[in-house]
Amino acid sequence: MVHELDSTAALDEAQRRLDRVLRSLGPPGSPRPASVSFSAGTGDAGDTDNPELGLLRELAQTRRGGALSFAAGSSAGAAADAEAEAGLLALSDRLRLSLRVDTPLPVPTGKDPAAAPLLASTRVTPGGDLNSVFRLPRTDDPEQRAALLEAHARALSLAIAQRQARAQTLLALAEMAAKIAAATAAGSPWLALPTAWRFLKRVQAERALHDDPPTPPTAPRARP
Repeated sequence: MVHELDSTAALDEAQRRLDRVLRSLGPPGSPRPASVSFSAGTGDAGDTDNPELGLLRELAQTRRGGALSFAAGSSAGAAADAEAEAGLLALSDRLRLSLRVDTPLPVPTGKDPAAAPLLASTRVTPGGDLNSVFRLPRTDDPEQRAALLEAHARALSLAIAQRQARAQTLLALAEMAAKIAAATAAGSPWLALPTAWRFLKRVQAERALHDDPPTPPTAPRARP
């Protein structure tokens, strides 16, 4: 399972590992080191999906005067850049648009949850303003009413936390892109955003693989 990019732990690890790669390269124009060790990372140095090796492939292209791209001039590079651009736009759109959290009333077992009436709906604007509408059922039980309100509060807190994490991701990507652009003399950090995006995705995928390794196939049972 690949988790969302907005993992704080993945962000911290990606920034540390990026800094290590850029330090190993030296200033722009210097030759690439003959040997670079990435033993501090969790990936195998021979794995083509290793974040550091993927980053070095892209940086090597820029140091030869090419464009900052996964594979400059190839269809794979164009597809990789298009995927990164789409992901970055989707991430920024989620922060630009208002956030709406709806909490339906609990439904009895066997009933369609999609047909449940709304208990509460809250809209959060990009500026942080909240507008809530509640449709609490009539009840004389204060504990039941409090439990219903708490359910909406939990859903709202989770949605706001996810939004804040996405904002942190976007800021971290901008910082990583600025570092990559400075290290490669690529010019505007905007040009390095796809490279930063791919590096973060590789780190995230690597962490997910180690946190949730694939289940080995089971041998079929022999028939008696």
